[in-house]
Amino acid sequence: MQAGQRRAQLVADVGEGRGRDWEELFDGFPAAADWPAAAYWREPAEHYPGAKVVLTVRDPDRWYDSVSETIFASALAERRPTPPHRRVTRRLVAWRAPDFALYPRMAGATVMDRVFDGRIDDRAHVLAVFERHVAEVKAAIPPDRLLVFDVRQG
Repeated sequence: MQAGQRRAQLVADVGEGRGRDWEELFDGFPAAADWPAAAYWREPAEHYPGAKVVLTVRDPDRWYDSVSETIFASALAERRPTPPHRRVTRRLVAWRAPDFALYPRMAGATVMDRVFDGRIDDRAHVLAVFERHVAEVKAAIPPDRLLVFDVRQG
């Protein structure tokens, strides 16, 4: 199994409740950023007590507008029935790049289901999750380990 495929499999397994081998998952990486790592911020922060945590904050409404036009749009498209010609294309791509086939499963298990309870099209719910996440990180991580970066400040 190739390294990329193995890592995607590990992340999917974590999202689906099988295993939490942070050493294997982060092997070879000095840091983790963005999703899907952000879905698991608490566990690695506890596992690596000396690690710094960067919390990126922004205007919640602008963030939702952006993510709903990009990442969430793709995830919602995954829920719709796939036309036959796209199924064939996906099978061919998955045959040539097996980790590609794991990506929708990994994203669903980690971000869409674990973080947003599958309700990514519910703006009020997603914004509440977003704001709760910011508050929880600020409450859980000691100030000497936490850098809060507000993108509005440049």
